[in-house]
Amino acid sequence: MSDTDNTAPAPTPMNTGRAVDSQSIEGAGGVELKPGAKSQHPSSPHGQNNKNATPATLATLAPATPATATLTLVPMTLRESNDFVEQFHRHNGRTAWNGGRFAIGCSNGDGLVGVAIVGNPLARAFMDGYTAEVLRVCTNTGEKNVCSKLYGACWRAWKAMGGRRLVTYTLQSESGSSLKGAGWKIVAECKPHKDGWNSSSRERDWQPIYGQLKFRWEAQDG
Repeated sequence: MSDTDNTAPAPTPMNTGRAVDSQSIEGAGGVELKPGAKSQHPSSPHGQNNKNATPATLATLAPATPATATLTLVPMTLRESNDFVEQFHRHNGRTAWNGGRFAIGCSNGDGLVGVAIVGNPLARAFMDGYTAEVLRVCTNTGEKNVCSKLYGACWRAWKAMGGRRLVTYTLQSESGSSLKGAGWKIVAECKPHKDGWNSSSRERDWQPIYGQLKFRWEAQDG
């Protein structure tokens, strides 16, 4: 999850007819714009009102633009959030099977400017029922504080659900300033996974990011 903010170029409709892949990444892993990505403007409450909007038509709406308006959190479905990630994330795709526990969006008043997806931890050792993982954080503008706001909201939401720990991962080449700003702490250095997270019971395609060093961050009580 990079903390570099880029301003998205002028919008063009996104092709949302692609088949959903089954790839998954260890952690959020990057929030920079994917090269050549175009802005989108989802339906109300994320931006303009469109009663007939569906996840498949989200990307055809008007673009979000940087503004000085107060950032606000907005409800999102997992599919809507994955549509956003697929278009704007620098090196991650959709979560496996569009999966996750919940998703949160962030709006600047003109449109959706970021999303976060929280799901079960990918590391089996953390599957205790009280630990979740921020799988994706993605923004599409150069606005400050979007990622920090999303990280903070994810932790508050998980605590409200009875959760005790929330984890995520960054590449060691990334500053992690958004996580620091939200009060998260580095707790471990993670070695590359040569074979990724693929197994006979849960198949996942290998991605280059699996071969990079990472930090594990945590938010927890106490």
